[in-house]
Amino acid sequence: MSNSVDNISSKGVLNTTEQTSRIKETTGKPDRDVDETRSRSQGAAPQRPTDEIVLTESARRLQEIEHELQKVPAVDQAKVNSIKERIANDSYQINADSIAEKVLTTDKLLG
Repeated sequence: MSNSVDNISSKGVLNTTEQTSRIKETTGKPDRDVDETRSRSQGAAPQRPTDEIVLTESARRLQEIEHELQKVPAVDQAKVNSIKERIANDSYQINADSIAEKVLTTDKLLG
């Protein structure tokens, strides 16, 4: 038996059956949280709603591009070999001004 004020029994347990019935009478449909509480008190696992993801066309295309990029090697081995060869032949020219300019530009962008 529960009291009429807070629907708590003399043992301190919420009477979920009466609570669910009152919600159904008032709204016409049961409250999900109350049903989950009742299920847990009866030993059943709570029912969780499933999530659904809908991708826009641009998001789907972005996923395709990311998948394709994963197939591309991270290092351009032909370019690495070319630079190695030019360094070995002393024909690789380092442009310190260009490197310094790019470092400063990057620093400004990063703030």
